[in-house]
Amino acid sequence: EISLGLVGSEMCIRDRPMSSGKSTTLWGMMTNILENPVSCIEYSSPVEAKMPLPQTDYRNNLIDLQQKLATAKKQDLNYVFLNEIPTGDVSRCAHDLANSNVHVISTLHLGRIWELPHKLYDYHGRSYKDILSCYNLVVNQKLFIKQCTHCSCK
Repeated sequence: EISLGLVGSEMCIRDRPMSSGKSTTLWGMMTNILENPVSCIEYSSPVEAKMPLPQTDYRNNLIDLQQKLATAKKQDLNYVFLNEIPTGDVSRCAHDLANSNVHVISTLHLGRIWELPHKLYDYHGRSYKDILSCYNLVVNQKLFIKQCTHCSCK
């Protein structure tokens, strides 16, 4: 069970490689958040699971996604669930949204948590620290896995 008490403008990032359970954890967080009277929207490509909130498939059109994130600032939203932050431009839009007092909950494709500053540097150059300071929560799946000794790899 995941319990969140998010205050102010912030970004929550879930990091791991592809097909490692990031979206499943994101859905768990969404389910918990939706128990409260909040205004939310999800932007995904594709929408992988139907949730009781407005969901938009941006069909891998990153320009469309950036426009949707810019428009979200004007929609009086509490939360935006973004299935992935695939580029620096999308990251800048998500950061702008978080600075507008909207909680942004998203995922990144990373192998290890310590790759986050490097990924943000790739996206934002020297201003990556400004972006990093906006993140209030980073969840790394390795903290939640207990691997079977028969399945572990060397």
